[in-house]
Amino acid sequence: MLFRSVGLPADVPQDLWKTTDEPLLDVLKQRAKQYLDEYETAIPAEVFGGVQITIGVPWQAICDMARTLRADLVVVGSHGYAGFDRLLGTTAAKVVNHAHCSVLVVREPHSETT
Repeated sequence: MLFRSVGLPADVPQDLWKTTDEPLLDVLKQRAKQYLDEYETAIPAEVFGGVQITIGVPWQAICDMARTLRADLVVVGSHGYAGFDRLLGTTAAKVVNHAHCSVLVVREPHSETT
């Protein structure tokens, strides 16, 4: 299953960043769906479980969906944050710490400078 959680801080008015007549959360969900649709073709049909977009705190929504699906494995990307972000915890770190199943964290390839 390709999954993405869309979340906003609770105190942000929904119309703050409004650029269309559509509600902000609808626009964000549409963008998330377009993003996931790009990756759908890369997944073999025999293992593809659909696309799901949820409104919520990302790490919590991922853990909840994994539990609902009775997933054996969650694969989550990491941006490789350092410093203060490592101290506070990223989405990937929170998923690792709270998921009921195994979690594979995939990092972007390290760019080497010459």
